[in-house]
Amino acid sequence: MREAMGALARDLERFQGENRILKRAVNIQNTRCKDVEAQLGAAQEAAAAAAAYAKRVEQVNYALGVRVQQMEGMGGEGGGFMERQPPDVY
Repeated sequence: MREAMGALARDLERFQGENRILKRAVNIQNTRCKDVEAQLGAAQEAAAAAAAYAKRVEQVNYALGVRVQQMEGMGGEGGGFMERQPPDVY
């Protein structure tokens, strides 16, 4: 009977030690998971900002292209921006 109690006490002690190790491991993994989630959130925000910036750049590029076409169309045959020079005024 004492041997059985001693064996159970040793098993209990071993299981408690394993339980502490496992709890610590779960804590570490939970911390890592939270860190990765935070990094993912930051990356998603950066991607959204980059996409918005790219869209804005495309819009500005288009507007500038239209503006250049308008300016080229204003010049006639000689076709140039500032084809007719303003008169010199002294």
